[in-house]
Amino acid sequence: MSLHIYYETKDAPWGGGNSFLKYFERHTTLTLADAASSNVILISGASRSAVTAEKIKFEDIAKFKQQGKKIVYRLDSLGQLSAGRSDMDDLQLRLAKLADGVIFQSEFCRECFADHGCKPSNWTTILNGTDLEIFQYTPQELIADRVKIICCSWSSNPRKGFQLMADFSRLPNVDMTFVGRWCEQVSMPKAVVTKPPLTHNELAQEYARSNFLLFPSRGEACPNTVIEALACGKPVLYHDSGGTTEIAHSFGIEIQNDLAATLQRATADYSRLCERIEEQRAFFDVKEKVKQYEQFIQEL
Repeated sequence: MSLHIYYETKDAPWGGGNSFLKYFERHTTLTLADAASSNVILISGASRSAVTAEKIKFEDIAKFKQQGKKIVYRLDSLGQLSAGRSDMDDLQLRLAKLADGVIFQSEFCRECFADHGCKPSNWTTILNGTDLEIFQYTPQELIADRVKIICCSWSSNPRKGFQLMADFSRLPNVDMTFVGRWCEQVSMPKAVVTKPPLTHNELAQEYARSNFLLFPSRGEACPNTVIEALACGKPVLYHDSGGTTEIAHSFGIEIQNDLAATLQRATADYSRLCERIEEQRAFFDVKEKVKQYEQFIQEL
């Protein structure tokens, strides 16, 4: 069996889909080939390139299907949940009906697509993973009066929770670092240390210096940021929303309206959460996720 990944990855920070497919290329035991020589075409989301941002053309995938190739579709989240409805949502729904097998990134993702009439007969749910050799477990001593919090967002969309990041940073015992692209509509507190999007190795170093990841975005399918931080041993402060809960519910603290009380609870549970992350760290290993993909593909 030969496989073609219908996506041009980019060796730079470019979102979760790009990261996962780079990992897949690196760790798969399947034979990778060009589209013409492949039995199976793996598509992801609505984009076919992180370099050009070119969208997938439905007609191209339909042509592959007519040629007798199997189509495996790794569905992304629906944009209407976090950034507003777009034609990319409609494209994903059409492609899902065409595919021979569909991979959802979380149960939340599957339920969202089901609500829009997408109920494929051949499907599975596989959470994302990360490279544990890059994102290594790096426990950081917690000093209660100076809690080190990191926030990351490749997207500057205000729905990612920038106002809550700003509010958290104003707590008197918080030192906050933000990595990524800040939202222009939200004023950034002067105390926040900001850094541009980083490579995986650079980002792992930032996690190593932190106690917690603050992830206030809602409606995410399966955020790589959360998985990367947890792999480094950083408990997550999160909203009970989307696929984030499926990853973080055993390894973090749900954000409540009282931010100071949320942080107090997190610091009290810090040691316990770190120990649990260390014990179950294999849960985040991308190599295991790639094996699950391979099994699903081979059973088509």
